[in-house]
Amino acid sequence: MINLSTNINRQLLEKFIQRKDVIFTLVVLVVAFLIGRSVSKNIYQKVVLSQGQIESQKKVNESVAELVVLRGKFDEYKKNLPEDINAFTALDRINNLARRVGIRLISVTPLEARDKMVYWEFPLNIRLEANYQDLASFVKTLEELRGFKILSLDIASGEIRQTQVLLSVNLSMLAVSLKK
Repeated sequence: MINLSTNINRQLLEKFIQRKDVIFTLVVLVVAFLIGRSVSKNIYQKVVLSQGQIESQKKVNESVAELVVLRGKFDEYKKNLPEDINAFTALDRINNLARRVGIRLISVTPLEARDKMVYWEFPLNIRLEANYQDLASFVKTLEELRGFKILSLDIASGEIRQTQVLLSVNLSMLAVSLKK
């Protein structure tokens, strides 16, 4: 029995030696498969990571493009805002304009200035009396002045004096100035 077992082992060994090139090839293929699997897994992880980086870069590029557009808008607004207006110069300009157009200012009430990070807002409430034509001229000229914005205009009442209608008007507006 030992002889038989030794004989079988010897026959298997001989077959193994005869087929060693096939077995060697199988071992090489298994090792190559394992190495290839490991390498492809690393490459796949790098590809996934690269895709994430590409998406992140796209978002950064979109943000930069948006900032460029916003900067352009800011520069455009900045060109249209004066740097020399404060509550007193705003009152002076409104008073001079009213006199030039022929409007009677009843009261001008400056409200608290508001800090808006890069510019100041100086809100004003104005009560005035004017006829239609003078009021239209006053409003048109105010709208054309840099740094002034009319928020509301309410005609409180109208009264006939001599040959024209005299209006009592409440005007709410802002004077805006860039910070220096």
